[in-house]
Parts: sequence; structure tokens; C-alpha cells
Amino acid sequence: MKHIFYLATILLSPLISISQSAEQDSTSEQLITTWCDDIIFTKIEIPADFKYGKTSFENSLTRYLNYNNKVLGSGNADFSFVLAKNLKIYNVSKHSGHLENEKEIMKALSLTSNLWELAKQNNHPVCSYVRLLIEITDNKLTVTKH
Repeated sequence: MKHIFYLATILLSPLISISQSAEQDSTSEQLITTWCDDIIFTKIEIPADFKYGKTSFENSLTRYLNYNNKVLGSGNADFSFVLAKNLKIYNVSKHSGHLENEKEIMKALSLTSNLWELAKQNNHPVCSYVRLLIEITDNKLTVTKH
């Protein structure tokens, strides 16, 4: 009987650890579900916009990277994220391109929620996808929404 218990424990332990890690990964999905009512807009009447302007946003990203001693380099990459109604950014991802320190740029983007105005549909704030092209040329960062 002990052998069966030990064998079952050994065989089932990977399943237990996988289910635990999946729960942790789904935390942002649960928050999105809570704040967005399972609706994330891709086309919006009034899209999310920079609260203090594009230049301020670019300067904030540049300062964050410089403060963390990250080299800007050069190149471009296309990023997206979900801006939820709780003014938090979720699911930052890169779609194409290449930049040095991409992970640090993604972290910086996730920290910019206070620099955004929410998207609106029928005058109500909604969750929306935001897509940005980030270009770095001669250590100057520029952002284009699309």
C-alpha cells in the first residue's frame, strides 16, 4: 500500500506543480476579466491617449531606461498591451522588430499606466488594446501609436 501511495505521489507531483504555476500566470487574466467584464476593445470611438502628450511619454520611458543604466542603442519594435479601466497595464508583449533591452522596455511600458487616458465608447471608459511602435535612433526614443 505504501508503494502505491509513493508511486502515485511521484506521478502526480508534476501535475500539481503545473496547475499551481498556471494559476499564477492567470492572475492578470483574472484581473482583466474583473475590470473589463471580458470585453477588450480593439476599435474604439475615442482611443486611449497620452495624458500629458507624446513627448512627455517618450521622455518618461527614456528617463526610466537611463535611470536603470540601460543602453538605448538603435532599432524599432512593435509592442501592445491592455489598458484596463482600473488604469493598470496588463499583458505587455512584443509583436515584431528588435531593440536592445526589450524586457526592460516592456517593464517600463507596464509602469506607465498613470501616463494614459482611458479609451471611451459611448462616453464610458472601456478597456482597450494599445499598440505602439517604439523607434530608437541615435539614442533618441520615439513612440508612434497605431
